[in-house]
Order: sequence, then C-alpha cells, then structure tokens
Amino acid sequence: VDYLCDHLQSTTGLKEQEDILYELKVLSEKCKGKFDIKNINLLTNIIKDNRADLRLIELALEILTNVITYDVTINQEQSGLTQDTVIQFI
Repeated sequence: VDYLCDHLQSTTGLKEQEDILYELKVLSEKCKGKFDIKNINLLTNIIKDNRADLRLIELALEILTNVITYDVTINQEQSGLTQDTVIQFI
C-alpha cells in the first residue's frame, strides 16, 4: 500500500493514476489495516486536486469508504485502523 501511494504521489499521468487507484481499491477491500493516515490524506488530496476527473474521484472515494467501513467478518485486519484515524479523516 505504501509503495503504491508513494508511486501515486509522484506520478502525473491520469491513466497511470487511475491504474494505481484501481490497485489500491482492490487492496482496500482486503487489507484495510495497511492504510495509515498518510495514505488517507493522499487520497483526500487526490479528490481535492482532480475535481475535473470523476473517475479518479470515484476510485478515491471507494477506497476511503472501504478503509473506514467496519466489517465484522474481518475485525482482526481492521485493528490497524484506529478510531482516532477515522475521526481525523472525518
């Protein structure tokens, strides 16, 4: 997750950003605990900075939703996402 987020932050091509966001979306469904506040801030910046590209915004919002949504079936994986992190995001 950190590698992809670092790569996302340094890339400027919209197609490449979309591909990275898609990969992060897949990871966000399986590895919620791997997303830290730095990654969440990057995703919120993607939303702020790309207002004209609805696909990038949609992917970033889907990732954020996956990360902050509590799922009782994977409670152990979510232990890395603290309540303080969710509150800071909101």
